[in-house]
Order: sequence, then C-alpha cells, then structure tokens
Amino acid sequence: MTNPARTIHQLNFRGDARTELSLEEFLKQMPVKSGWHPLIQELCVKLWSLGWDGQVDQVKEKFGGLRFYVATGSEPIWQLIQQMESQSYDVCELCGTSPATINRNRYWLKTFCTECDLCDQQQNPQIYRGQ
Repeated sequence: MTNPARTIHQLNFRGDARTELSLEEFLKQMPVKSGWHPLIQELCVKLWSLGWDGQVDQVKEKFGGLRFYVATGSEPIWQLIQQMESQSYDVCELCGTSPATINRNRYWLKTFCTECDLCDQQQNPQIYRGQ
C-alpha cells in the first residue's frame, strides 16, 4: 500500500479530476524526457518535507526548461520549485548529465548535453535544416 503522504494527485487532461499515483507511477507517465526524472523525484521528496499535499496540476518542458505546476503551496514550496526549474537548464533532458545547454532546432528549444545534441541532429536532420 502506498503511503498517502507520498502520493501524487495528478490533474487529468480535462482538469476535472485527479488521479492518485505513487511517485514511481507518476514518473513513468511523465510527458518530459527521462533525463529530468531524477530532478522531479528529488523535488517531490523535498516538497513533501515542506508539507506539500502532493497535488500536481502539470509537468512539462517549456522553452528548454522543466516546468512543475502545483495549485497551492507556501513560499518555501514556490522557491524550491523555482530552483528546480532553473537547475533544469543545466541538465540534459535525455540522459540527465550536466552540463547541458539549450539548443535550437527549427521548432523547439531543447536542453541537451553535447553528445545527445549531436545524436538528435543525426536522428532528426529534417528539423535542423534551414536554421
């Protein structure tokens, strides 16, 4: 049985109900690449220690950085989320290594280490043409 204090309550895509998930289940359903999963896991553990209720509205990548949205929280909770979001700009979203930099293709900003950036360019040359 899951410890209720360590349960994520994720808002569904319509915004009208929450799904109860363990942290492990939550990470498996993440819409962001696995390189950022350790950041999210560490953030959740720290947030719980600050009294966070486990309610997550949205997690996503935006402009090359990780975004973690919660409905309510104290000032320390907001500060911790902001720190993690800033830290994500230096962590490769694919492999989790640091340092990483924001790279631009024709459509998106991505935070990759040098190796993952080269790999992405080789695997997806069509989105790097004509920059």
